[in-house]
Amino acid sequence: MLREILARKLACPDTLGLCDAILDGGVGVLDGEYTPVAAGIPFLGFRLVPGARRLKRRNGVLFARRLARATRAWVRGEVVAGAIWDCYLGWEAHAAHGETTGLRAALLRGAAPPGSGATPWERLYHESA
Repeated sequence: MLREILARKLACPDTLGLCDAILDGGVGVLDGEYTPVAAGIPFLGFRLVPGARRLKRRNGVLFARRLARATRAWVRGEVVAGAIWDCYLGWEAHAAHGETTGLRAALLRGAAPPGSGATPWERLYHESA
């Protein structure tokens, strides 16, 4: 029955042949990995899902590590504040294109060095200005 519906609706014989091959088993017809659209489509460092644009997990994890390393170096006096702040602003400009407000706030809270007071990033911002 499905073949009859496809035959009536599809004008292109190549497309109809592909549909027949898929219905006959599909093994080897389409190679690659397939995921549902709800899982999202990777695009320019984001995962596009219906109604949202999310940053890829790996991007956030790697930046959190880089920010933590830079913060430790700043506490030891090895790095100037402006360099860290510029790095953060560059990444934030990229991440801001997605729904990442909570992620960006969490990264700043999580990167605070232990015992540095309530707002170490405010100090960093003022030092870099």
